[in-house]
Amino acid sequence: MKKGLIPMVLLCVMQQASHAQQIVYNDFFPGLTCGVTYEWPCAGYAGPAYYQGFAANWDPTVSYLLPPGARVTDVNGSPYYPYVESHFEYGTTANSAGVSKVFWLRKKADYGSMAAKDVLDAGLAVWGSSAASDQSARMTYDIDNYRNYMIGTSSYSTSVPFVVNYDLNIWPGAVTWIKAYLGPGSIAGRGVDVAYDNSSAGGGGFIYALTQESNGSTTYFNVYKIDIASAGVVASYSSLANGIKEVVPTRIKIDPTNDRLYVVGYKKTSSGTYGFVTALKFSAMGFAAVQYKADRMYVDVERLSTDVEVLGNSTTATHILWDSYNPASLTPTASFTGVSSYKDIATNWVTTPANDHIVLGNSLTAGSYFLAYILSTGIDMDYGPNAYFLSSSIYPNMTFNAIHKDNDGHVIIGGVDNSNVITSNEYLYTAKFDVIGLSTWGNPIPKLTPAAVANSTLQISLAPVPATDNITLSVVNRTKGNTYSYHIINMLGQDIVNASVYNDNTILNISNYASGVYSLQLMENNNIISTKRFVKE
Repeated sequence: MKKGLIPMVLLCVMQQASHAQQIVYNDFFPGLTCGVTYEWPCAGYAGPAYYQGFAANWDPTVSYLLPPGARVTDVNGSPYYPYVESHFEYGTTANSAGVSKVFWLRKKADYGSMAAKDVLDAGLAVWGSSAASDQSARMTYDIDNYRNYMIGTSSYSTSVPFVVNYDLNIWPGAVTWIKAYLGPGSIAGRGVDVAYDNSSAGGGGFIYALTQESNGSTTYFNVYKIDIASAGVVASYSSLANGIKEVVPTRIKIDPTNDRLYVVGYKKTSSGTYGFVTALKFSAMGFAAVQYKADRMYVDVERLSTDVEVLGNSTTATHILWDSYNPASLTPTASFTGVSSYKDIATNWVTTPANDHIVLGNSLTAGSYFLAYILSTGIDMDYGPNAYFLSSSIYPNMTFNAIHKDNDGHVIIGGVDNSNVITSNEYLYTAKFDVIGLSTWGNPIPKLTPAAVANSTLQISLAPVPATDNITLSVVNRTKGNTYSYHIINMLGQDIVNASVYNDNTILNISNYASGVYSLQLMENNNIISTKRFVKE
């Protein structure tokens, strides 16, 4: 570890030893009759049939209530979990004593009912006191080892970052370890972001924790490479070593293929605010390059095939900005750069296979949260058919806080709803959006609309996966009188099959298909209710 960095102490915490309140909800399991919603436990729900997450008069007794001030900081997950298809939500709330704590939620991926919740008492693990205040930051999902890795900050005598390894192989989840960065009281720090790497040999992998820390005279960022199995820090980097200080880091992105790791954020000076992007050598955790750009507050970064693309906000004109850089040298490129026409503030984004970006933000012009496209060649935001606005006049107290790109062709949004002020509590929701509406991620034309989801009694599966000759589509418990059909879309976004479903099991001959990944969209009464992927070998 570099001289001057905060020493790290590992604390292994048994589940239920330092945190409790874990509940498994019965309505998680098959056989529900609560209708087509993507929300919390929905038994007894009698509100609008449209979309529970955006209903002005939804029933708070079936929503997940948290005390005032609750916020969502990240959503993640994958539909390809070996036991159940799950999404995860991470945020901060207050416990019964009014002390800030971190919550973790697990929900069924197809229609969103609650599976389990956990309130993590990181303060008890880090400081030995539940009076410590904990704040969540970001999380990532490890599809190889089926784990969540979460980063946050615990404050007691000082503020220190912590990382949680949450094992999903133990139903419904259990803390494997909590690792905290403990140093002298004069040194403060906070957890910012965490990234997972599965490129290393041996299958264990590493996570990379991004922190902001202070030595009393200046602030800087650190990156810690942590072994997943042992929880040991195997390498670290401090931006102080290269004079990168008085900075606020916001995101980290790893690029093992090109031996790079990127950190973005911003720096405020007397002459203005500058966005920065730093490239580190991934293999050696050493400095490679840094680039500053005026009038930027960088908030997110993506590594694409040809460049590094960074999302930010103007500090003078209140517009969203995006820039691209050369991956090796970080010199600016012209391949992807632009500014929004309207006054907006970006929060974060995800990238489609067509290299378009779906941006989550807050429109100051429209007074609402939104999802919108930036095309891969775009010099402006697309507010037309690609945008979805969360109307502030209808939902004045709802927020979009976090976005996740799912593997089934949807975007998952996490946020807080207090539109119907029945109590002073916050209602946390998760919303699923159909990004493409008709065919594939690569089509940026249709609207971003709340996604149709399968009836909770409908059972849909594809097997075997992967396949070479035939694959069986099973659609069991179809609703009498409804029509069912399916589309198969190839890797180019072309609709190559459109046929009806008449039986529980339909055998599909794929022997003449080219090898690759295909999407199958199941339709009920001409509405998409499920998207499945399969691999033709």
